[in-house]
Amino acid sequence: MRWSTSASILLSLVVAMFALVNCHPSDFSTQGSDEWQTYVNEEHQFAIDYPPGWKAYPTEYSGDEALVVSLVRQEGFSARSVAVVHKRMQSPTSEDVALWGKERIKELFQSYELGELRPADNYQHLDAALTRTYLADEGDRLTDVYIADGEHAYIITLQTPQELHDDFTSLFAQMVASFEVLE
Repeated sequence: MRWSTSASILLSLVVAMFALVNCHPSDFSTQGSDEWQTYVNEEHQFAIDYPPGWKAYPTEYSGDEALVVSLVRQEGFSARSVAVVHKRMQSPTSEDVALWGKERIKELFQSYELGELRPADNYQHLDAALTRTYLADEGDRLTDVYIADGEHAYIITLQTPQELHDDFTSLFAQMVASFEVLE
């Protein structure tokens, strides 16, 4: 049986999100980034740092869209995740990537509340990056950062229960600030 790219991505997200129930940001350290590890993917040409106690779960992918890695903090049966998704596009703008991100949300969730698209001012090294927050009908809150670079489009997503989302935004900001497109 051959799975479509969307089905494979959805399955990967469901597996990652299955464990996302009760971890709290106080459960882990956010000490200096010198203790953090770096996930590097040369095929999709990026690197991103993640904190101690988190694990990188590279995923299987095919086609032009790929959920490349889920970065997960696991505590028993609970976790929080940051996912990096990549797609090759013909000279994309950040707005093109944001449109792709909105289409992905439509595929993943039956119902959602769309947040305002705004500049991702915290990440000056990522030219013209944009960000948007969604509230899914399942009670999860997602923050996407949209990045366009050459022929590459990236979406970095934080997904948590709504009540914990604000507690994780600082850590997510550190992770996104470390994101680097490789040559």
